[in-house]
Amino acid sequence: MAYGFRMFYIHLHEGFGRSPIELKDGDFGGKNAAELLAHLLGQLCSDQSTRVAMPALKKAKDGSEITPDMPQERGDRGIKWLKWERVSPLHLRAVVRFGTMSGHDLAIGPAADIDINGTIPTHKYRVDLLLPKAGDTGLLIAEDIDRVCPGGAVAQWISKQSQSNDPGGKWWRVRIEALSDEQRLTELIKNSKKAEIRMKREGKTLGGKRYASPLTIVAQLDRTDERNRLLTEAKKWLTGDKEAKKNSVAVLAEIAGVEGLRPDEADVKLTDAKTGHRIKPERIDEVFVYPTGDLRATPDKWKSEIMTRLSVLSGTLKFDIEW
Repeated sequence: MAYGFRMFYIHLHEGFGRSPIELKDGDFGGKNAAELLAHLLGQLCSDQSTRVAMPALKKAKDGSEITPDMPQERGDRGIKWLKWERVSPLHLRAVVRFGTMSGHDLAIGPAADIDINGTIPTHKYRVDLLLPKAGDTGLLIAEDIDRVCPGGAVAQWISKQSQSNDPGGKWWRVRIEALSDEQRLTELIKNSKKAEIRMKREGKTLGGKRYASPLTIVAQLDRTDERNRLLTEAKKWLTGDKEAKKNSVAVLAEIAGVEGLRPDEADVKLTDAKTGHRIKPERIDEVFVYPTGDLRATPDKWKSEIMTRLSVLSGTLKFDIEW
């Protein structure tokens, strides 16, 4: 299994307000941000029922809740809050179980078979919340196991708990944003064992019907100049360059040296020693998974790996945090 972690910027907003609130000195209903989050984590962990991710923060037109009580079908995800602690005044940690309904009905084993129909296989995940010494931006660091990460569900359920505490009144929304790491992107593109541009075009028969399978072309990027051009484009996606995102398919085809195909889709697959990374403009942040090994990291290694990456990003973060 592949273990690692992802990092997100974290902001707190009043309801659906747009402006983030100062985290250290802001007023959150008579509490500061750390006290508010500690209170909400305590409430979530005191009720260890399974919750469906993602919960709906907006209600139906009649004012009723629209979050289902249980996962309904394959692909639905669930979360169970296990425990939390306040590591330091500005550092909170939670442990959750998180997984996806697979659609399997029976788990078979040497001793006995187990009916798992309608259940959610899960892993245990660590989540750390690091608040700044000043400013409105902190960090949420969530464990990632085989490309599954509960970061979004954690933020949404904390928000939902706050909203449920005072229906119709003041509540606080946690908004997260994947942390962009240009150095990590550069490492992946330049040093990956294999880099491919994968292009698809939906072909049609003479009668105008689409083929059952699209035409697919895979181009290997073996030369340094090809990877450098790819890196230049990917950095534009990272900064949210709308024009670069709009023209990404044509540009990737050009980098791949494919003329006349005019693909409908194109993305990039980067493969390092053990893991493949699929990137495209709208999913560029998904490459920022920092590996910790094939086994779950010990608490000391977990801290060490995170602090090492934070030291690399210290100039990018522009705010002080403490572990």
